[in-house]
Amino acid sequence: MKRVLSAVLLAAILPVFCATAFGKKSDKKNSVSKKELREERRKEQISRDSVSHVMAVRGLMAGSWVFSATSITATGGPDVVVQPGVNFIKVEGGNMIFQTSTGFGGGPNNMGGITFRATVRDKKMETDKHGDTVCTFRFNGTAINGKVSVTLPDKSPSAYAYVNFDNGRTLSMDGQILPVSKARVSVGSFVN
Repeated sequence: MKRVLSAVLLAAILPVFCATAFGKKSDKKNSVSKKELREERRKEQISRDSVSHVMAVRGLMAGSWVFSATSITATGGPDVVVQPGVNFIKVEGGNMIFQTSTGFGGGPNNMGGITFRATVRDKKMETDKHGDTVCTFRFNGTAINGKVSVTLPDKSPSAYAYVNFDNGRTLSMDGQILPVSKARVSVGSFVN
């Protein structure tokens, strides 16, 4: 009786030990090194950047995009990190909204900065020999006029813009180009 009980117990326990041992061997084979994991994450990031880049180029071509700034440098001033949702250039068709803001209130737009509307004209798009997409246009508003140049480097989700106002002032901005439907911006009170 003891032998039968031992045999049944051994028969019941043996598959559990075998499965555990087999599982450990499989885990070792399936484990991914840190280097492989980093490489996989890098490839995923490249894929996300590529999608963002394509969406930005399509928005530029369609004339419906938002340049959402993360930093701004004024003429002779320091580079200032800003909030993207309240510092932007928005182009839809032949109209543009330009806004800079601290986001803390006050100022002409009640957000600590300035917001104005303008019309877009003389728009040009080209891709240089490095694959960078450059969109330039003039803007005319009742408050201010000037020229904008937006550059989207090849295969990059980031972009930069230069705004040359006709009064001699300039701004350079770093940020990202988004389709109007994906951008989340807060528009203040208009100067014009």
